Amino acid sequence: MQSEAWQLEEMEVKEDLTNEYEIEQKLMVRMQLEDQFRSGVNWFYWIAGLSIINSVLYLIGHEWGFVAGLGVTQIIDIITYSWYGSFRLVAIGINFMLAGVFALLGYAARSGRNWVIIVGAVLYALDAIVFIFIQDWISIAFHGLAIYAFIKAIKANNQLKKLGE
Repeated sequence: MQSEAWQLEEMEVKEDLTNEYEIEQKLMVRMQLEDQFRSGVNWFYWIAGLSIINSVLYLIGHEWGFVAGLGVTQIIDIITYSWYGSFRLVAIGINFMLAGVFALLGYAARSGRNWVIIVGAVLYALDAIVFIFIQDWISIAFHGLAIYAFIKAIKANNQLKKLGE
């Protein structure tokens, strides 16, 4: 009788350990997916910030910048570089607005809306066309890397939604 009770207790302990292990594994998978999702949508913030830095650098006379920024803002900088006064300030304002769009996309994407990430990825893919015309292959590669990160974020988000069901 005592051995049966002991065996029953042992089975319950094993079952508890198994359940604990499964819960731990699910938690680790969830944490990895959340990291992958955040990492992907954080690209929106990097794109916005580096675009602003690129514009400011160009404004003060530097001809180099970060490859992950927006090509459209670089075109605006190049076109308006020779302008003086308020025209240049308008261009900077437009660049801030364009960068702001990407910052807002990053903020909205954090809520788990895949369509926001898709819209941002499409806009960034369209922005890559600028670099195709000037054959800036490094910037094109970084655009591709960011779009790949957006795709991974969408996949991670979909898997997180499945885990939540």
